[in-house]
Amino acid sequence: MGANYRVVKIVEFSKIGATGDIERYNRITAVTTKGTSFTSDVPESKTTRDEVDRILAAKAKELDSIMG
Repeated sequence: MGANYRVVKIVEFSKIGATGDIERYNRITAVTTKGTSFTSDVPESKTTRDEVDRILAAKAKELDSIMG
């Protein structure tokens, strides 16, 4: 997928939302090019290749900039 991260695991989970409805998510664990592990919880309805790539690439860029 992204040039600045690598996905290592995806776990599906559900939780109860504020209105009592069940919300489904994908918890995606990835590693940046500098080796920082991170997770992002993406709603199942937004788990598309393009949306996940946008979310993970932005997070990886932010974390790698912190690492210097």
